[in-house]
Amino acid sequence: MLAAAILVTSGLLLFSIPASNGCTCLFRHPQQVVCESDFVIKGVQIGDREVPFSDDNLPPVGGNRIYTILVKVVYKGNKTIQEGSEIEVSTGLNSAACGVNVTPEVLWLLTGRISVVKGKTVYSISLCDWNRECSTLTPQQLGFLGTGETYFGRRNKNCKKCKITRCPNNDCSAVKATATTCLTDAKQCYGETLSCQYKRKGCQWRGKQDAKKCIGSKEKEVKMI
Repeated sequence: MLAAAILVTSGLLLFSIPASNGCTCLFRHPQQVVCESDFVIKGVQIGDREVPFSDDNLPPVGGNRIYTILVKVVYKGNKTIQEGSEIEVSTGLNSAACGVNVTPEVLWLLTGRISVVKGKTVYSISLCDWNRECSTLTPQQLGFLGTGETYFGRRNKNCKKCKITRCPNNDCSAVKATATTCLTDAKQCYGETLSCQYKRKGCQWRGKQDAKKCIGSKEKEVKMI
């Protein structure tokens, strides 16, 4: 599901997610990451260990680091991810292998993929996912993960019906949004303060005053609810 966003040879960086050395990620709005991920949780790292490279490891670049995560909140996942449970999450050993440094004793938002290797469920995260200390998230981002007008939408409609599209050369002036798309450029406000919501007339950005200030002169080019 997320393979197209990992270790590409060219492309734009994922909004707000740093990449370095050999790890390059396609641009994705946080809502896109949430919709495309197999699991989205908040949790605390309570242990970690290093695993040398083998064909069984995911991702298979320079070995893995395995974090033990105490799950606090589940936004999306499978039946084995429960609040209060512990799961093991795999990532690259370093940033060059798209590895995430999940620091202990602080609350993290973790998004990633679920696979099955030799009958065992494997949870994997990378720099191309949206993995952040919760203290660094904006109030809007936290709200879009919660209740009401969320990234997911009622009955998952925002994920199913809407597509967030990066304008060519970050210029949206010559691009017309369709009923199922929300256009974005390089401005951070799109990822920090906006979500693409499905309404009766189609998909539109949900905007607040701070988002309008960020968009500034391009406000008319952005659909606002």
